Amino acid sequence: MLYSWRAHEQASSLFLSTRQHLPQQETDSVDNKQKQWTSSYPSITYPLKSIKVTSPYGYRRDPFTGKLSWHNGLDLRAKNEPTYAMMDGIVEKVGYDNRSGNYVTLRHGNYHVSYCHLSSIIVRKGEYVYPGIIVGVTGDTGRSTGSHLHLTCKKDGKSINPTILLKIIESI
Repeated sequence: MLYSWRAHEQASSLFLSTRQHLPQQETDSVDNKQKQWTSSYPSITYPLKSIKVTSPYGYRRDPFTGKLSWHNGLDLRAKNEPTYAMMDGIVEKVGYDNRSGNYVTLRHGNYHVSYCHLSSIIVRKGEYVYPGIIVGVTGDTGRSTGSHLHLTCKKDGKSINPTILLKIIESI
């Protein structure tokens, strides 16, 4: 898959604009393994410990209808796994709808990242999160063919390819 230079610049801008040197979260609820995982990626991290794309961003055959349709996010293989905040941000929405199931939307400046089809949600609206903090557990709620993480990203309200963020992280 090819990535445009403009898209790369947008993702780089996202990374730089949300990078903040804030103190590590200190709570009794975060175990040593979680602290190690978080400290390994102080500014940006993957949403899962293992990344395997099962359905890319863009046009695809809808798994329910078989018709060509737009897929506004990235599906990642995951079964009841912790889902991590990728960057510093504010929990803007926590909810449920028939398409996304249980979801969490984090705001990072003028970017929004949503984590969908969660079996459970750990964070609350208005909470500040750090990279690597667990926001939920993957599942298959909503319009889903099985357990996975559906990740979406928007800049100024317009959908962008979340793979761009994963490529930035991979290059670090």
